[in-house]
This record gives sequence, structure tokens and C-alpha cells, in this order.
Amino acid sequence: MRNVRAVVEYDGTDFSGFQWQVGKRTVQGELESAIERITGERVRVIGAGRTDAGVHAVGQVINFWIGSCMSAEGLERGLNGVLSWDVAVRRVEEVNEKFHARYSARCRTYEYRIWNGKVRSPLHERYWHHVREELDARAMQEVGQVFVGRHDFRGVACGRSENWVREVYAVECKREGEEVVVRITANAFLYKMVRCMVGLMVDVGLGRRNEGEVVKVLETGARYKGFEVLPAKGVWLIKVSY
Repeated sequence: MRNVRAVVEYDGTDFSGFQWQVGKRTVQGELESAIERITGERVRVIGAGRTDAGVHAVGQVINFWIGSCMSAEGLERGLNGVLSWDVAVRRVEEVNEKFHARYSARCRTYEYRIWNGKVRSPLHERYWHHVREELDARAMQEVGQVFVGRHDFRGVACGRSENWVREVYAVECKREGEEVVVRITANAFLYKMVRCMVGLMVDVGLGRRNEGEVVKVLETGARYKGFEVLPAKGVWLIKVSY
């Protein structure tokens, strides 16, 4: 058996997330079906991150085991020939048996993309969250540094977890014209953590909250009333580092 790794790009709009679910269209399900079509083998695809419904990726990493002797180039051509338009595989290669897309990862980088124009943009609609009021990107950059380091992130995440502690390595907020992009790198992310973190940063950028309130959320683990979890469509998985 051979261990194969690939980088996957997808438009998450019409997927119910990455992870396989009964009766729903998922990225993992599409990939597994495509692999079976070209190799005749049923495999289990492992992803570096279980992106939510609506989340996009240009740097998702997967691995899977196959017995086929098809070359990496042949797998890439074959898979892209049968996959739907909204998912593609890139840089397919054989790796050593110890590689695991999820557990071997050292860190992951996500972006949250905001269209900050007064008028909506049809070309950004599927992939960017629209905020009409002008954002102070500098204030967002400054408050983003509150998240850097090792913290209990239960106040800026959703769902349940046995361990809420994560380490954030970097937070950057940059504006280019009407586009505001927040890039976050961490060892791992909790459910909806990116959307919650950037939601607080947007509140600061709009003057609705201050840095002290964000610090309090981290220290107490309690959210403020009116806290907004931003839409999934603005989230992009950019890179997984090993």
C-alpha cells in the first residue's frame, strides 16, 4: 500500500463541509468517490482540517492509502478529470508511511476576507463577507495581537471541546482598497474559532468594542451579548505547514 498526499482547492459554497456526512455533499465524499472511480479502490481520505459548510480552501492537505501503481501525475490527471468543477487536487505525491494529514501538521493558516465597500460586489459575493460601514483596519490589526500566544479560546469558539487551549502564532489585518483580509496562523483551530475571532475584530474596527473587552472575553471565557459569529463564506484555508 502507498501513502499519497495531495493539496486540495475547493469552493465550499455548495458543500456541507469537508467531513463525510450521510446524505450530504461533502468534500471528503467527493474525493473518495473520485478515487474509487479511477482506481477501483474504496479509500478513506484524511484531511488536515475539517472545514465547515461554506468554507473555502486553496491549501487543504489530504492523504490516503491505495494499492494502485498509478503514478502521482496519473492520479492528479485522473482525479481532476472526474471531480466536479468546485474541487481540484494539486501537487499529488507519494509520502512516507508515517505521514498523517491531520496529526503531522505543525500549524494551519486561515484568512477571513471582507468586502468593505458601500455597494455590494457580485464578484465577491460567494467568497467575501460584506461590511458596508468603513472598518479601521489598523485598530483591527492592533486588537488582533491580543489573540497571539497560548490561550483558552472557549470565549471565541463554538460547540464542545475537551481542550479549549490553542496557540496562535500570528494575526495580520491588511486593507487593499475595499478589501480587508485577516490572516491567522495557529497550531490548530476550534469550531468556528476564526469566525468568532474576526467577529470581535470587526466590532473593534467599527468602534463597537474596545481592546479591553476583547481581553475580558479571553480571560473569562464568556461572550458579550450581541456577539456575532461571521458567515462561513469569508473563511479560506490557505496553508497547512508540516
